[in-house]
Amino acid sequence: MKAIKFSIPKSWDELSDGQLEKIAALLHSGRKGPAFDITIFMILVNLRWYTWLKNYRVFKVLQDVPLSELKHHYWFIYKKDDRTIFPKSLLSPWQRLLFWKWLKTPGARLSTLTAAEFASSESMSKLWEKEKHRNPLQYMAATIYRRSGHVFLQPVFEATMLPKLAKRFDNVPLQKLLAMELAYNGSKNALIKRFPVAFPKNGSRPAGGKLYGFGKAVLNMSGGKFGTHTETGQTNIYTFLEEFEENINAANK
Repeated sequence: MKAIKFSIPKSWDELSDGQLEKIAALLHSGRKGPAFDITIFMILVNLRWYTWLKNYRVFKVLQDVPLSELKHHYWFIYKKDDRTIFPKSLLSPWQRLLFWKWLKTPGARLSTLTAAEFASSESMSKLWEKEKHRNPLQYMAATIYRRSGHVFLQPVFEATMLPKLAKRFDNVPLQKLLAMELAYNGSKNALIKRFPVAFPKNGSRPAGGKLYGFGKAVLNMSGGKFGTHTETGQTNIYTFLEEFEENINAANK
């Protein structure tokens, strides 16, 4: 039989936005076992109802190749989430016509977030894990998909504005929000790997703020190198964590 070849992503960051959304929805569905494995494969090869030839080739592969062997070609899906690239937009085309000039996609690995935005995102992430309700995801979206403002000026993050800003994402399909959440967790994993001293082993909260989350760490750093509480909160998350780790190391000595 002539060899059948497919081109599929080899990492989380190679997934298209559409593939990420479908995988996020599948993970949320609770589907397990062979049905999960086969569906993942179909997503990765971009199977559609109208791709008749590809559908036939996929059917032949699933007939001739053991699923256990097939999974090795996309084993990264079963490993720790390390997606660091956020979906370009969560909004529909007509919404983008209204907001494209002033909504920015978060930088890879959360590189554009401030300490205050990360603290807000963390609290929403924990709330989502606990309640599995879309509201925390909308608040997270409102936090990290921010108004760009002037090219040299990032608008000050105001938590009091989140209820209003979150309404912008009322009609966003859940799978898009779930894709954002996957990218957030993968990016946070990258942060934890880079700043192991700042985060405990479970990776859920920063050292020194176990009871109150990351917001407590921002509060503890206020009045120091970065200035007032507001100024500290507006510090880039990477700059903040570098100083935070140095303070922890100095205290441990």
